[in-house]
Amino acid sequence: MCGSSRLNGSAPTKTQQNFIELCRHLKVEPRDYKHFYSKLKDRLNYWKAKDLWQKIDKRAAHPDYEQGQACHQHKCLVLGAGPCGLRTAIELALLGAQVVVLDKRVSFMRNNVLHLWLYTIRDLLNLGAKKFYGRFCSGSIHHISIRQLQLILLKLALILGVEVHTGVTFEGLLEPAGGSTGWRAQVSPGSHTAAAFEFDVFISAGGGRYVPDGFKIKELRGKLAIGITANFVNRHTKQEAQVQEISGVARIYNQKFFQELQSEIGVDLENIVYYKDDTHYFVMTAKKGSLLKKGVIKQDFPDVNQLLAPANVNQEALQEYAYDAADFSTDHMLPDLEFAKNHAGRPDVAMFDFTCMHRAENASLVKERKGKRLLVALVGDSLVEPFWPLGTGIARGFLAAFDTAWMVRNWGKGVLPLELLAERESMYQLLSQTTPENTSKNYASYSIDPSTRYPNVSLSCIKPTQVKRLYDIEDCKAKKPMKPIIIIKPKKGKCHTTVTVSMRLEDLLSWCQKNTAGYKHVKVKDLSESWRSGMALCALIHNFRPELIDLSSLDEYNITGTNKLAFDLMEREFGITPVMRASEMTTCGKIDQLSMVVYLTQIRNALTEKETPAGNEGPFLEAFITLKLSSSEVGGSELCYFCNKRLYVLERGSAEGKFFHRSCFNCYQCGSTLRQGGYTFHSDTGNGEPVEISSPPPHISVRRKGSYKISVDPDFEESAECLTPTEQKDQPPSNSHEPNKPSELNLESTGIENQQNNGSASVPVPAPRASKAPLYPPLPKPRTVHNVLPQPSHAPKESEQNQEETHHNLPPESKSKPSLRKLQLSEEEKAELLSQDSDTETPASSSAASTSSSSKQHEGGEEEGYWSGGTATGKSLRNRRCMRRKSEPPASTQPQHGKMRSKFSPWNLSSPRLQQRFSVLRVAPSG
Repeated sequence: MCGSSRLNGSAPTKTQQNFIELCRHLKVEPRDYKHFYSKLKDRLNYWKAKDLWQKIDKRAAHPDYEQGQACHQHKCLVLGAGPCGLRTAIELALLGAQVVVLDKRVSFMRNNVLHLWLYTIRDLLNLGAKKFYGRFCSGSIHHISIRQLQLILLKLALILGVEVHTGVTFEGLLEPAGGSTGWRAQVSPGSHTAAAFEFDVFISAGGGRYVPDGFKIKELRGKLAIGITANFVNRHTKQEAQVQEISGVARIYNQKFFQELQSEIGVDLENIVYYKDDTHYFVMTAKKGSLLKKGVIKQDFPDVNQLLAPANVNQEALQEYAYDAADFSTDHMLPDLEFAKNHAGRPDVAMFDFTCMHRAENASLVKERKGKRLLVALVGDSLVEPFWPLGTGIARGFLAAFDTAWMVRNWGKGVLPLELLAERESMYQLLSQTTPENTSKNYASYSIDPSTRYPNVSLSCIKPTQVKRLYDIEDCKAKKPMKPIIIIKPKKGKCHTTVTVSMRLEDLLSWCQKNTAGYKHVKVKDLSESWRSGMALCALIHNFRPELIDLSSLDEYNITGTNKLAFDLMEREFGITPVMRASEMTTCGKIDQLSMVVYLTQIRNALTEKETPAGNEGPFLEAFITLKLSSSEVGGSELCYFCNKRLYVLERGSAEGKFFHRSCFNCYQCGSTLRQGGYTFHSDTGNGEPVEISSPPPHISVRRKGSYKISVDPDFEESAECLTPTEQKDQPPSNSHEPNKPSELNLESTGIENQQNNGSASVPVPAPRASKAPLYPPLPKPRTVHNVLPQPSHAPKESEQNQEETHHNLPPESKSKPSLRKLQLSEEEKAELLSQDSDTETPASSSAASTSSSSKQHEGGEEEGYWSGGTATGKSLRNRRCMRRKSEPPASTQPQHGKMRSKFSPWNLSSPRLQQRFSVLRVAPSG
């Protein structure tokens, strides 16, 4: 062994004979699988063997194996002594199980060469492959022949106590007969010792030749592809060593080479590979027309099976075809090419069809008869047929072997069958997508634990309820399949009734971060902007349903396309309506957090299949949304009431029980935009039109906290809060003998007055609802500030008379205050005042353009220009300042009717506090 001739051999029978001789010499019993390895290690302690023991001990010391006690009570039967079957048997032996391997072949004669991924090389080196085969991966390209790989794994399996029986044909499973009898195998010859072996785990690694009952195979058929393999004798001469290997040349990358190949020797290929190992191994894809022209295929048939049937293939022409292709591709540098012999003693050249690939629908199942359970699993080609140009056979085969060993480990730990099957099928969803790029790069940490190999594995993406069909129970009396009993452990969680909304948001954010961790270009920090690119949504989908999306094909900069893909998948697979259009994720300034919270909550419920108990969902969603749609309303068929187009959540408005786009809420007659409360709805026609009202009142007097009066500027963002109708009714009426209580205008009277004055407004604007008045933060101590405006001298007298008449006709509540005396200051007086005052004058706020609440507000030319949108006039009004002499007697500032003027100086209107909180009440002089 390890350099001696004890375990060296080219055939399994010879290797087994050497192994039995070694055990006899060391006086150890191979069938004592629990103690065999430790006894062999103690009695075989020369220096070459010690290096091998160190590697095996390091592997066996991994926590996953629990010192060989994880499955010490279980017995496993592995069908097939190929690389994947032997690799699975080694892992089961490390778990402590008793393992028996059956294979129909008596020799390892497959000369084909396998391409190895980096992790498979590291795995085999850690198991001591270099000790058994010194030339392991010594070339420029990482590959090994199937025969050499089988011999390496066979020797390791024998050392770990695995029983390997060759020349035994497996014919089927024998169900328990009752009593203490368990599951057994029907084999040929029937007298073989393996026929009496009872087991509770069955692993099928026999390729496509045998698939146990209960498994369904999918066939993936593509364009016609005919492959040819050829092995030539490698004499290991210096001239042969100088020939360069071909890792894989496709026609599209080297068209000149393939054109010369076709023109010179008539061989038309799609690609060719050349590996130099125990043999000179060539594999190529030939075109059917070339094979027909060269006489390799005798007659053309549309059916592939008839086309490549042995009777329709000329073997001599096939050998000549392969010889010419090999000789030309190596520049005629391989001297005396001679075909190697296969297991039948014929030239090792074959033609096969890989047009269709086979793949099992599921990777495992559980059978139960008479109280005896049997775990059945597939590995190797019987699970997923490889595509040879990519070298996926051994790479994915070993990954499936590790996944199966992890499942058997959980089987030994007593995991419920349905939970076990759901976890295995969750891992199986990733297998067909594995590449060297998307698997973990930390090869030293690889183990049977899936999390060490798959960066984004989710072991719960498939639920126990989805794998009920894989748990086959039969009643021994009725002989009818019984439905398996589903036992789902309740999850421990916090009481939903006591969890606050903020905790719910943190829980949702934590769930999103957990299920998107490790994905490239995905970093979830919040519940709004982190989802703009769409990569996070795609990562969520891939984490739970990896077969739905290929993340490697996504472009993080194509925000619209990525979001559209995620939205479409969520709607098609889970019935979740998108919150907005995919294009709006790019154009919108800020993503609405409320909509994303509702959307992500629906996604979490759909992906985890978590039914929220009655009454638990309310406190969370009611804090964010006041209108909850039924399942039919949030479905993908919701359309706008007006345009009959698709309606998204963020675009949705509602009125009169109808849902529509906000942009579609227009007047049926004039097309102007309608607002809530500012329209009338005709139930017979279903159309809406605006309420005929005038422009909103420019000034509203409001009472708050005492008898102070402040002005509310409709253009200003922060205004005083209006009184509710109840409060307005409770206010005592304004009397003429109470001069200290100025008269007020309520919302209703102002609205009526405006309707009378402007009955034909050009642009309809809805009247505000007093009951829906917004609540604003407290304001500073309010005061009334009067600003005197000079009356334009060029105003017509008739206009003044009309204003006077209108003023006298108004009710007493709506009459404007008496005007103040206009100050006449010279330039010198103004300069003197400016030099004496210490306050810094700043431009007046926009509120200085507010007008009086009297009916004359729309009569003046300046006011009319301001409200009609005139920019020049409005600017001059806002920037106008009022000045008076500080030394002026207070009596001169007294208004008529004995009202007291505010103690504030007009100079203080430049104060930032007043600019932010107050509007200036401008009163034109009377006459």
